[in-house]
Amino acid sequence: MKKYLSVLCALCLAFPKLVYSTSHIDASSWLYDKMSNSNALGKNDQVFMHEKENNYKDVSFVFAKQNLTVTNKKSKNSNICSKGYVSVKKTLSAYFMSNTTTNLYETLYKNNGVPIPHEINLIASIDPDNSCPSPYDEIIAIGDYLTIIDQDYIIFFKQVKNDEVKIDSLKNSNIFKFCKEENPGRIYDGIDSYACFFPDMSIQELYELLKNAYFYKQGVFKNILPGSNAEYKLDGNKINYHWGSGTELTVTVTGDSESGSYIFNKQKSGTNVEIKSEIQY
Repeated sequence: MKKYLSVLCALCLAFPKLVYSTSHIDASSWLYDKMSNSNALGKNDQVFMHEKENNYKDVSFVFAKQNLTVTNKKSKNSNICSKGYVSVKKTLSAYFMSNTTTNLYETLYKNNGVPIPHEINLIASIDPDNSCPSPYDEIIAIGDYLTIIDQDYIIFFKQVKNDEVKIDSLKNSNIFKFCKEENPGRIYDGIDSYACFFPDMSIQELYELLKNAYFYKQGVFKNILPGSNAEYKLDGNKINYHWGSGTELTVTVTGDSESGSYIFNKQKSGTNVEIKSEIQY
């Protein structure tokens, strides 16, 4: 109890003039959408903006089980941070510290089609001493967007809202935005292993995503997910579907020199999948 109260006190010191809120964002995924057309002072350095867009276009936010995970698939370690978070309310003047700065950012948000309200929701680590690196340490939730501010530019992220958008947005390389490579620093031994979580997706939806987005070229997955255990051979590969229950599925693909396994586990807020592939030398 004392530890919990100390966290609350730290939050009050870190975020003065705010209303503390224990509310959390529903399990969801957010992908890069756009960058403001200028900075808060009205300047638009095209070279700088292009560099920033390249930095952020592969960044995503995933909220699940009162935890925020920020990933960037282009980074050597794709998992930027994963922290417990709180959503707090704060007035614009308290956040930007001056009326002049407040007016500049109100204008910048408005010019980019996102009017900013008088009071914002600020997403930050529940432990101020263990937060995500800047600029991910403070995320502003406004309307349909999550935003961060980087060198006076606003970076906008939009929620993946429906299955069609999920499938389209996560095809091919984007799929690994939601995955963490296990033991990324090890010497490569022919084995790749990833742990992934996809909020708001069933096993059937995630299977469809993987089949179309990543494994389609292999041509080994059935077009329709079998509802019971199944096994077949195709082009020298042996494919096995095993249902442990209605919420667990293991798919294995075994060939002469390659093998892979895909372990699905349905959770209340989404579906986990562990992906492992092995090449024999």
